Amino acid sequence: MFFRMLAVASAALLLSTAAMAQDAPVGTGVSMMDGRCSKLTLGKDDATAQCKNQLGNVTLPDGSVTFIFTTKDKMVGFQGDGTAIKPNADGSVNLPLGNVSVGSGPKDMKQTKVSGACVFSNPYSGKPAGVKCSAKSKSGSFAATFLSNGKPPRAK
Repeated sequence: MFFRMLAVASAALLLSTAAMAQDAPVGTGVSMMDGRCSKLTLGKDDATAQCKNQLGNVTLPDGSVTFIFTTKDKMVGFQGDGTAIKPNADGSVNLPLGNVSVGSGPKDMKQTKVSGACVFSNPYSGKPAGVKCSAKSKSGSFAATFLSNGKPPRAK
């Protein structure tokens, strides 16, 4: 139920994501990946111990992409322009970030302008896919790292 609310709240707040490399299917919608969250920091706050081992991602029709990390009581969305994704030499791709949103629900989500990127690999390859986001704002920095279990994302 929480992740259903997460999906609705995320779409409503234009939090969008897709962990899709060049040869992966491209489309809009909400999906979830299981794996391991090994880092989640929000400024000076280290939320790694509370980070859930699921990663949400939503892609909106306008091309915006957001990776959504969650704790027991927070959502953290790293949002960027999916039309500006650039491939890296190692097969991963770079998503430039413009915003990070943090909050416990639609009424208290706080959006912060940032510069940074999420680097991620193809979650449809049959191998564990990594997602590593880092961003800086005037008020602090944000970082998150996730490694999938190798299974493809599930549409929600």
